[in-house]
Amino acid sequence: MDSKPPKSGFLDPKANFKSLIRVVAVIVILVGCLWAFVRYHAGQRAANNAVAVVLRQPIELKSSTENIPAASYEGFELRLPYDGTLIIEGTVMNGNGLDIYLVTSEQMDRIQSKRPFTKIRSFDATKTKNYARSARMAKDVYYLVAEDTSLGILSKTATDVKIHARLEP
Repeated sequence: MDSKPPKSGFLDPKANFKSLIRVVAVIVILVGCLWAFVRYHAGQRAANNAVAVVLRQPIELKSSTENIPAASYEGFELRLPYDGTLIIEGTVMNGNGLDIYLVTSEQMDRIQSKRPFTKIRSFDATKTKNYARSARMAKDVYYLVAEDTSLGILSKTATDVKIHARLEP
């Protein structure tokens, strides 16, 4: 009696390759469905940012033109989802030179309550019309503060500033 043990598919390269292709296809479909779900409920930008965070791709944190009245300030939240290089550019389109600086969320609370606060030195500028700074930053919530310290009497009553902030791995 010649009896051979049944052939196992575990070591068969063709069977393993087919199984691998099936697993990869299921994962791709699940990721695509997850992205579509996030896009439908939170918007395309949020879905793209979620993918960028997972893949550690550059993320645009802010890109807008803001109006800051004389003798006032405005704080813009920059939420860094991972450690990376924060690049901030600002250009005064019309108006006065601005004091621009970056603070942590705790320091922003101190600014709002008119108590002494500390700035992140590498992002500090005084009376500037063109601002460009970058530095390696830890994952956290920061605020970019643009302050017009002029009184608006012998200067413009408001300042328009274009702000662009991005995070790169």
